This record gives sequence, C-alpha cells and structure tokens, in this order.
Amino acid sequence: MAVRVRKLAQRLQRSPDELLGVLRAIGYRRYGSAEDMLPSDAEQKLRQAIARGVQPAGGGTDSAVPTPEADPGSDIERLADGEFDVMDAIMRGVTPGRRSARASAAPRPADPVAPVSDASLTARERVVADREALVASRERTLDNERARIDAERADVEAGLRRIDALRTAIEQERAELDQRRRSLDDLAAALSAEREALSARTSVAAPRTDEELVTLLGERGLRGADEFRRALVALAQSRRFHDVVVTLRTDDPDGWRALLGKHLLLAGPNPPDALQRGADAWISVAPDRAEVPDADALKRLGARLSDELLLAGLRRIRLVGGRPSLVRMLQDALDDRVSLVWVAGGGRSVAAARDDVADADVVVLWDEPEDPQARALYDAARPLVVRATGASLGGLVQAMVQAVSRGG
Repeated sequence: MAVRVRKLAQRLQRSPDELLGVLRAIGYRRYGSAEDMLPSDAEQKLRQAIARGVQPAGGGTDSAVPTPEADPGSDIERLADGEFDVMDAIMRGVTPGRRSARASAAPRPADPVAPVSDASLTARERVVADREALVASRERTLDNERARIDAERADVEAGLRRIDALRTAIEQERAELDQRRRSLDDLAAALSAEREALSARTSVAAPRTDEELVTLLGERGLRGADEFRRALVALAQSRRFHDVVVTLRTDDPDGWRALLGKHLLLAGPNPPDALQRGADAWISVAPDRAEVPDADALKRLGARLSDELLLAGLRRIRLVGGRPSLVRMLQDALDDRVSLVWVAGGGRSVAAARDDVADADVVVLWDEPEDPQARALYDAARPLVVRATGASLGGLVQAMVQAVSRGG
C-alpha cells in the first residue's frame, strides 16, 4: 500500500528531506516532495537503505548518484556464485545500541556506507517475493483443503439425516406389521376355536361309519390274505379299482407312507433285469419320474462312475442307507475293480461314523441323518464323503460322479 513521504518520515522519526535524499541515493530520483506517494516496494527499499546507514544524497531530482563498480569480492559476484547471505547484507550497516532521537538530543551520525547496489536489492526482492508467494500458495492450499473437508462433512451430515429418516420410517412400518401380526394371530385363534367346536358338534351328531377293508372283503366271502390280494389285483386289472380307490381312507397314514416308500419302486419303461427278477413291487412310469433308470442308462452311469473312481484312485465305497435292491443294481453296473459295501441306515452316531471312515475311500450317505459330532467327524476324515438325497438311483449315481470329479 502506498504511503506519503511525510507520514513515513513521522513514523521513522526523520525529516522528509532526509528520506528524499536517501531515496535519491538508492536510485529513486523522481521523488522530490514530502507529499509524494511512495509505493510499498520503494518503502521497503528505503527502510533497508536506512538500516544499512545509507547517507542522503544532495542536489534535487536531477543529481546523479554515483554507483560503485562491482569488484570481484562484491555482493553481486558472491550472489552469482551462490555465496551471498541476504540477512548479512541487510544487517551489515546496523549500529548496535543506537538510541532514538527522543532519548538523545544530538544523535551520533552513522558511519558512511557505500550506496546499495541495485543487483543486491533485486536479489532481496526476489527472496521476499518467493517467500510471500510460498506463503500465499500454502494459504490457498489450506483454504482449498478446508473447503473440501467442509463439503465432505456436509455430505456426511446429509447422509446421516437420510439414515435417521429411513430408520424412523422402518420403525413405523415395523410397528404397523406387529399390529397386523397380532390381529392375524387373534383371528387364527378364533378360527381354531370355532373349528374345534364345529368338529365336536359333528362328532356328536354323526356317528362314525368307517369299516375296515378286511371286514368288507370277508363279508364278500373271501378268506385269508392271499384271497384278499388276488381280489384287489383282479379289481385293478379289470379297471374297476379306480371307482373305489378314491374313496379309501386310512387311520395310519404314516404306516401306508412307509409301506409305499419301502416296497414300491417306480421304474422306467425298460428296467434292469435285476428289478424284474427281484421281489420288490414296481411299476413302470415316465422316465422323468422313474426312481430306477432304464437298463442302458444305468449301465452308462455305472461305467462313468467307475471311470471317475479309478482315475481318482478310489476303489472302496461304503454306501450307508437306501434300498438293498437298488444297491444290488448299482453294484451290478460298477466295474469289478470297484468294491461296494452296503450298510443299513437309521442315523449315524459318532461310533457309526468312525466305523464308516475307518476302511473306505468314499463314504456315501443316502438320506441319512447325522448328529453334530458325526458330521464333524465326517468333514474332518480322510475319505471322500458324499451326501445324497432323494429316492432316485440315477440321482445317487450322478451325485457321486460330481463329488468324485470335484474332490477326487
């Protein structure tokens, strides 16, 4: 910022003429009045010259100021060689213990010092300008970083507000769902009580009229289980059984379910010979519902499983669970070099699992429940453990092939 020579003289406790003389001594000859405005760079150089003890030059604005020639050891040469110390140059003319004009009526004049060269002043100006530019750059960087952090903080706060709003909406929806669930529970309880009351009234009003099928067959004049069986077969073959099968009821659905699952097989159109020679009841159904594949398909599956086992070096199979008849068909389809041992199912305990993994390369669990300790033992054992589900023999073989190809 510019300042008048008169005001600067008051600040420095010097006369305006003395300041104008110093300005002429350092090369600023265009300033000749105490009312002239002095720019900041000229003020800085004036203060530095006064600090160095530069004496005022006489004569007005047109007087020439002699400039000493640079010798080999001058500041200019040392600046070019990189040996110039700016602070040393600034402090070179300062007199220690100098008192102000107020403290001494007759101040001691400073020692005469040669005028400061323009090259030295230019070097100092560059140092100061570089420092100011560095400070300004750092301040701008800090301002930019502060603005970025403020923007990120604003984004985070906005996100937190959105999360709070979403949490509030979720809590409201949860409260509504809880209220609906309580209403549905009350309605279900009322319907259950009403159904029980209706069942009680129906049982009292209409006595049970169920009759056992054996009693009805006996009333017809049949005796013994063989005649009962042949009568039912004859009805089925005469296509009259459909008229009565839809009306049949049972008091033991679990028993019938076990009987049908254990003793009735669903086979494809061309089942293996072992099924046809066996004692199990079977019926031919569509291939997509068949538990026993056709003979050719089973032979191909057995050959592929044998190849996978032999390539993996797995020759001993322990099959737990499943129907014995299906196991025999699988054993017939395997290569003679593969040994298959069947163990009846019924759930696997730790002791049973230890026996399974003791002398086998592959342990197959076919719809077998396991307790937690047995499952952990199977998972940590050396043999490959295959867990298969479903009643299909083809599905069992495909599960074994996939497991051996992945883990063998």
